[in-house]
Amino acid sequence: MNLRQRIVISVLLATAVVGIVFAFQMHEETEEPVRIGTVRQVFPPAGQAMLKQDTLFADLSFPYTGVLVVDEIEISEPQLKKVQVGDATRLSYTPGPNSLTGSLAAGKHHAVVRYWLPDRPNEVSGYSWDFDVR
Repeated sequence: MNLRQRIVISVLLATAVVGIVFAFQMHEETEEPVRIGTVRQVFPPAGQAMLKQDTLFADLSFPYTGVLVVDEIEISEPQLKKVQVGDATRLSYTPGPNSLTGSLAAGKHHAVVRYWLPDRPNEVSGYSWDFDVR
């Protein structure tokens, strides 16, 4: 291999390395914002996607309780699971063939978490978001 070929190969390798580093730096992580209020976290995050077999959930600050609504269908117990996770209550629902919503079709969907304090069940608030199913 002569000197000219070595220089060309070196320049091409350097360009490839710079391109790879540039590509990794351009990638932005899509993290769900940390919420300070009652609704701490939802999955899937607003505007993001979930797989058909994923579980949909919302974390509420303690002592709030609530229900999930998926595509205008209110999810009730026993399909709505309520689990204490640290100082939050997780409301979760797994769509499927024998569930209230059935399996969610691919495409856009809408969810709402309605929540209230246990001693004030008539004072209902809500948080809604849209997500995609792949």
